[in-house]
Amino acid sequence: MNNISISDVFYFFEDIKPHEPETQKELGLYILEFWKMRLYHLFPDKKFDFILSENGILDESDICITSCQSI
Repeated sequence: MNNISISDVFYFFEDIKPHEPETQKELGLYILEFWKMRLYHLFPDKKFDFILSENGILDESDICITSCQSI
């Protein structure tokens, strides 16, 4: 399982706008699409599951992207 917290991407920003949940969610959707394309390019014979969650699925907080190989 791979996980990226979108809020971590904005951690060092001084501008408050990128910290807004809607901005993070929008960026998360773009990152998710690129992540899908890259994994399918690298591993064309495998299937993956992708989740964009608002509070993570483990112990993360804020918007997170999680991917794992389908079983």
